[in-house]
Amino acid sequence: MTDLDGATVAVTVDGQQRTGTVLRTTYTAKYGQPLVAVALDEPLPDGREQYLARADTVERV
Repeated sequence: MTDLDGATVAVTVDGQQRTGTVLRTTYTAKYGQPLVAVALDEPLPDGREQYLARADTVERV
């Protein structure tokens, strides 16, 4: 999954499609499921500029 690092992706946050760049890939401790940290192109209404998502829920754009 590290092939997503640096990629531009689309991710759904609170029901809205957002775009951003994958900063890094990490894995859950218990099951080793890949997660990606996405730097969002536009901040969320609450001010967050990054979002952590399961790697299988993002799409390259």
